[in-house]
Formats: sequence, C-alpha cells, structure tokens
Amino acid sequence: MATRSANKLPRLGRAAIKRSFQHLNSDKVLLNENVQQMKIVAGRNSRGSFGARQVFFMYFYYDKVPQLKFHNPSVLFSKSKGDVSAIVVELNDGNMKTLNIQGKDPEEILQCVKDKFAFTDTSYFSYPIVTS
Repeated sequence: MATRSANKLPRLGRAAIKRSFQHLNSDKVLLNENVQQMKIVAGRNSRGSFGARQVFFMYFYYDKVPQLKFHNPSVLFSKSKGDVSAIVVELNDGNMKTLNIQGKDPEEILQCVKDKFAFTDTSYFSYPIVTS
C-alpha cells in the first residue's frame, strides 16, 4: 500500500492564489436579490451534436460562471444539455426567465446577464482586494 508523501503533493504558491483571486474579481457581477437559481443549458447544433458551439459554452461555464458564483454565493448554479443554448433564471417568486444565448460569445452572454439581472449600482458592495 503506497502512500503519497507530503513533498510530492502539488503546491499552490502565493502567486497562484493571488492570480485566482484576481481572476474571480475581474468581472464583478452582482445579481439582483430576487435571483434564486441560474441554469445554463448547452444546446445542440443543427446536426444534433454538441460540437464547435460547445467551445463557447464551455469557456463561459468554466471561466465566467466561477466569477458569478464568487460574487453571488446565495444563487444556485447548474448546467444541463438541451435543444437550444439558453440560460434559465428562476426568481424568488417562482417566475422563470429564459435568455437565448445561441451563437453568442462568452462576453456577449455575460453582458446579457448583466443587462437583465445585475444590480445597476455596485458601489454599495465593496470587496477588499488582497494585494500582498
């Protein structure tokens, strides 16, 4: 039975943690208080596969959604596959709103989310930025 020694584990230095924190703070999007859940649906292309269009979706999901999660810990995020690429947002009152993201790049998707569901005044929320 082999055990892994402590010196063979990957190390995260201060620089890696600082880069991660800077990345999470790069797009500060604070969602409205009435947003309860955000479901990101990956759509199929015209031939029924998840091919090249999946690249934009995966970039958005793995790059932008962690930033949204970081600034909105009370919102539940999930992903699924469907026929059309969309973001389904469930509000506290039970209403559901759908954003069509078919053919949009990750920056356009994030801007669409900002326009529909983000606070307009973010000066109320200020997170300290660790620089050292």
